[in-house]
Amino acid sequence: MTHQPAGTQAERVTPAIDALIALLWRETLPDAAVWPAMLPEAQRHGLLPTLAFLAETPPDALKTLFRETRHNATLRRLYAEQQLRKLGTLALELDIPLILLKGPVTATAYPHPAARSFSDLDLLAPSETQAQQVFDALVEQGYLPAPESRTTHMPALGLPESTLMVEIHYDNIEILPTLHSDAEWWSAAARMPERPGLLALSPIDHALYFITHAVQKHGMDMGLRGLYDFSCWTRRWEATEWEALAARAEVRGGTRALQVMAALEAWAQGRPWSEMPWSPYLAPPPEAILETALAALFRTKNVRVPSVWRDYPGNGLRGWLAYTRTVLTAGGKLPASRIPQRLFYLVRTYSVGLWSLLTQKPEVRRRWQTQRTLQNWLHEGHS
Repeated sequence: MTHQPAGTQAERVTPAIDALIALLWRETLPDAAVWPAMLPEAQRHGLLPTLAFLAETPPDALKTLFRETRHNATLRRLYAEQQLRKLGTLALELDIPLILLKGPVTATAYPHPAARSFSDLDLLAPSETQAQQVFDALVEQGYLPAPESRTTHMPALGLPESTLMVEIHYDNIEILPTLHSDAEWWSAAARMPERPGLLALSPIDHALYFITHAVQKHGMDMGLRGLYDFSCWTRRWEATEWEALAARAEVRGGTRALQVMAALEAWAQGRPWSEMPWSPYLAPPPEAILETALAALFRTKNVRVPSVWRDYPGNGLRGWLAYTRTVLTAGGKLPASRIPQRLFYLVRTYSVGLWSLLTQKPEVRRRWQTQRTLQNWLHEGHS
């Protein structure tokens, strides 16, 4: 089955991408000739380590590259685990429960955990006061704050010799209202025996978290890795888990994000919605929304544009003023002293995209319109 999405907005799915999807989702080995073209696509979608671990019989010309990729990924994983042990020990010393989010937890569901790359360790503290305690303790241990702030977490921290960052969150896990911390998340979180001092969200809450993060926050522009996370995390689920996820998504306003992710998974597997295990509990999204999500998934221009529709400002001047305040203060969490730093980050991040929009570059305008369509539909589901 070819994976060419319909609709004029969707980016063309190349034979290399088609082969990558067939290998990762259906364990279908590609022809030898397509392997070299698969590599840059796997790299662009954050799946090169995954490909290196799963490719049992790659062409001879790629064996050295894949061996080095597996080696480096394993070293990064070991270093991350070392940092997590330190963070867990600190949490026990401070008597502050910390929930580990995203990458390291998601990696446990991968066929090879080291194949799931990540660049930061996200931790959720119960309150701002406790988050500050953890932050201060890490600074005392030699961690240095990053010179920019992106969302509602405190400034990222890192050791001088490392690129792996630590981000401490509280209350608003992200800028999105659907990703606020709540009592049910904490009551259902479980201790991680292999990482003393740290907790993990329940499997249902963790799935809803990374689904909302990939679909609503990033508009699927993270590529296939976010979709593969979903596939690995849920592939052994029974009807009870799907029913619970659908119910939890409805309570938290994440149903439409779940619909998009599930539709993309059905597409990647090449199966109709009616055959998927979640079909009794979840309706499919409109076909036009699936095509829009595919266009976002396979964008080729790496230019960031503002997420105006995701962070919906409301109507009129009052709404736009509230939106501006939200963006400049990262959801109302940044003090006035850090606003210039935040402004510099926003200009540096979005100036190229804004200029491309003003000069009407076709590919960037298509990306702008794609995100507008997707985010408007998502927003309608919880407004």
